[in-house]
Amino acid sequence: ALASLAAAYVGAINNGAVPAIATAWENVAEAECQRVREDAEAVYLQVFSSVAAECPPEEQELLFAHSKALGEATAGFEAASVGSRRIRDVHVQLLQESTQRRLQEYKAARFAEAAAHANRLAGEILDQVTEACGMDPPLGACFSRLEAGVDRFISEACGPDKCTLFGGLVQRGLKGPLATAHGIEETAAAQREADLQAQGAEAVTALELLLEQAKTAAANEAAATATREAEFKQAAADELAASEKRASQAQQAADRAMAEVKECAHEQQVAAAAELAAEKKRGCLLYTSPSPRDS
Repeated sequence: ALASLAAAYVGAINNGAVPAIATAWENVAEAECQRVREDAEAVYLQVFSSVAAECPPEEQELLFAHSKALGEATAGFEAASVGSRRIRDVHVQLLQESTQRRLQEYKAARFAEAAAHANRLAGEILDQVTEACGMDPPLGACFSRLEAGVDRFISEACGPDKCTLFGGLVQRGLKGPLATAHGIEETAAAQREADLQAQGAEAVTALELLLEQAKTAAANEAAATATREAEFKQAAADELAASEKRASQAQQAADRAMAEVKECAHEQQVAAAAELAAEKKRGCLLYTSPSPRDS
């Protein structure tokens, strides 16, 4: 600084001017503050780049890195700068404005990179959820994929737009693949209900047919039973009549045989009586006839 002051002083004399020490010192201080400020900006860039590289792209973390780097840069500036407080404050303000612009540029780049990553991540998750629509059951598979995707998004996504992108992810998931999966299950449920109703109608029809067949079979069996009963009764009546007829015939035969026996016995009695009478007659004749001796 003193060398700069002497050079400024000598230059003024050589140019034929009357040098003002105060003015020369202010010029020297201004130039020195500018050089030190540039060095401080380099310190800021070095410290901020190192700290911010380890930070997620979040507002608070980057502000902390900025504050740390700016504090070290400002401390270095205050230690090396010369001149009045007014001159130094001007350069401190310029340092703050310059580093603030660098911070905004860095944040914009990091936030854009984070948003692009989050958008890619959301797209991958939606693709996985959409793919689950072809699984069975689709709605449950989609919810499982979405739940896993939400956990992944919360873990991997970052940046100030994270919440907004997360809401968009959930909304697109609900209105897109989840709604599709719900429609698929509704259609499948309606089809199953229609199939069950058709099967129920077929079962009722089959049951009614079986009942009708059972009724017909029962009626036929009853008719057959009645026929067999009538035939049995008729056969029994015929058998009874035949038995009665045979009994009557047997009785008649017995009666005839008895009559014949009686008649035969009668004839034998008559013959025996006649024989007896003849014997008696012969006996009497023999008793009454004179013997030759008597003659």
